[in-house]
Amino acid sequence: MTYNQEKFIRQCLKSIVEQKANFEFEVIVGDDCSSDGTKEIVREIVAGHPNVKYIRHEHNIGVEENYRSIHAAANGEYVAHCDGDDLWLPGKLQRQVDLLDREQDASQCWGCAHLIDDDGNVIGLFPSRLAKWLYPTRITPRHIALSYALVGQHSTQMYRNERKFAFNPSEATLDFRIAFHMALSGPAIYEKHVVGGYRVTWSPSVTRGPGRKRVTVDVLALHLLEIIRNHKEFAREAKANLVVRRWVSKVRGHDVTEIDTVLAQVKDVRFSLLLGVRSLYYFMLQKIF
Repeated sequence: MTYNQEKFIRQCLKSIVEQKANFEFEVIVGDDCSSDGTKEIVREIVAGHPNVKYIRHEHNIGVEENYRSIHAAANGEYVAHCDGDDLWLPGKLQRQVDLLDREQDASQCWGCAHLIDDDGNVIGLFPSRLAKWLYPTRITPRHIALSYALVGQHSTQMYRNERKFAFNPSEATLDFRIAFHMALSGPAIYEKHVVGGYRVTWSPSVTRGPGRKRVTVDVLALHLLEIIRNHKEFAREAKANLVVRRWVSKVRGHDVTEIDTVLAQVKDVRFSLLLGVRSLYYFMLQKIF
């Protein structure tokens, strides 16, 4: 999935098309009408790799619709996502297919990722070195409702196509929501092996931009409200997540109006201090390098 990422898209696509696997795989590129040199780079790679399908939208359709359209076009047994500024390490694809073949009850899996800068230098680890060892390996909907931190880095995700979550692209949707709904049909496996690179860049991207962190928290609050309303068995975990996110956002100086609005609608759900501590614990583990 890409938009105006000419600086990174070649490295991203090469890391994908050069994967060695004992099965055939298709690569689908969704370009949200990039105005830079992304189109020329993608077409150059497509010319040398017949398994690459290029979907270039003729006008900007936005992150959610771009995601939905390329995932809807995927027909394989398994689907693996990658953002255009991230990359995969050699063996990633085969490793995760083997994992899901073994773990028949799992809906999806993630791995760890190197944090890399604009120049490709490794500057850290996602989720963190400590979280790599302390996070649970089998992630359930209850875990996800409790903490966004337990959702793996999006470009390391692979899921079973039959478990695909068909969300409405007119609604802002985080990978948190996608992961939660797929986990309802089976746990996610969080493998503690580094399989990719997660770009930490000042360049514009689909997940970064002015005020994006605040917007992400606002959307997360709406996703947690959805869980509380529609999946009451996870309501207390979602409420704890909301309270923790409000506290963290307030400390960081973000506008917490949206979170407060959501909290006012879920006053009937009792807040658990124990769950709040657990939610904060997972969040803080991700921030420790």
